[in-house]
Amino acid sequence: MCIEVKVCGITNKGDAINSIQAGADYLGFILYSQSPRSTNLDNVKRISDCLKDTSVKTVAVDVVPNLADVVLMQQADFKFYQFHFPLDLEKEKILKWSESVGPANLWLAPKLPPGTRFPEYLLEYAETFVIDAYSQNKFGGTGTSADLESFAKYQS
Repeated sequence: MCIEVKVCGITNKGDAINSIQAGADYLGFILYSQSPRSTNLDNVKRISDCLKDTSVKTVAVDVVPNLADVVLMQQADFKFYQFHFPLDLEKEKILKWSESVGPANLWLAPKLPPGTRFPEYLLEYAETFVIDAYSQNKFGGTGTSADLESFAKYQS
């Protein structure tokens, strides 16, 4: 088994460099303005300039982005795109994300309430999935443990 590490919430060059020196394979940049660790594409560009000679891969992290924002993320040269969304989001929007960035580059992060089965229809849109502990009012990591046993069958 190959373990890879993503450090998320990068907002400055120092954190990026320290994360790489600690062994991070991926750096996550949160573009969701309501997150306390959010940043913007101008800041991402400044930070990314110091990453050019590294093998670290960058991840754009957002909540239900519109397609115009996804295009801007692509222009910022992110390698991967991690999009959080509620389960009732229309499938057409998820399809558009997948078509825009490609299933190999899309990391889907559905907001799954406790006891909810993983929506298998999502498997056709992305190759990577992020499962966070559920919070009714928040997206992404909350610092609490999630029920991950039910997802073991999806490992390849």
